[in-house]
Amino acid sequence: MASFEDSERVKLRFIETCERLLTSGQLQEDDFEQILEILEAIDDYTEEELYQKLRRLTHGAIDRFPWDAL
Repeated sequence: MASFEDSERVKLRFIETCERLLTSGQLQEDDFEQILEILEAIDDYTEEELYQKLRRLTHGAIDRFPWDAL
């Protein structure tokens, strides 16, 4: 199980990535806001639910997130 610090680090890294997608026009502002809401309530979702919601909102860009680099 990941520690709280690890979880927060992953969330921040994901948010930074989403901010870059937003800036480059690959992500809409309303999708970004929904992502922030989901990450705020991350404990309310199973891993699969979380992945599916984030995948839908990022239009598949979550699949390119550098998970191995974390």
